[in-house]
Amino acid sequence: MGPVRRPGREEARGAGPARRPRPAEAQDAPDPAQQAAEAKQAQRERILQAARAEIGTKETGDNCSKYSEQCVVWCSLFAMEMWQQAGVDVDNEKMAFTGNVYTTGEQKGTAYGSDQLSQAQPGDVLLFGTSPNSASSSTHIAIVEKVNGDGTVTTIEGNTNGEGSNDGDGVYRKQRDLSADTFYGGVSPW
Repeated sequence: MGPVRRPGREEARGAGPARRPRPAEAQDAPDPAQQAAEAKQAQRERILQAARAEIGTKETGDNCSKYSEQCVVWCSLFAMEMWQQAGVDVDNEKMAFTGNVYTTGEQKGTAYGSDQLSQAQPGDVLLFGTSPNSASSSTHIAIVEKVNGDGTVTTIEGNTNGEGSNDGDGVYRKQRDLSADTFYGGVSPW
């Protein structure tokens, strides 16, 4: 006769054999795709938190701002500084021209054209004009704060004003039409 098996507590109460806990590696492992999506969402929230804190900030001189040592049109410098503060790998000083943001987004696979504006999400940037080719065709940039259900988007923009100029005096919250008449494309954080 072999060794005598004694019932465990659960078994003694009639619950059947006691189950051993599964090893940690056998338990449900986090889904890497879900983790990446959650990290990206947290980054988007950090972009918005940084941008919201800047609403009301004014220029320190003619096209001079705290977002760069350059005294140039600074809407893109502002947007990229907010991305950088949120952990996006971007050198905002190299992104003074809005078209560079779009072409870099194309290279990194995060840019979308005017026919895909419906995919805009909070934390993305939208680019004003017709193309990234020159300063006359890529005229301004805005951080998406909220995509509204009425065909508009709420943005946070640097170097604008109360009227929505693309060469203003501060950081403002604006509401814009989400259309190809306004934007040639957008870029999600890379």
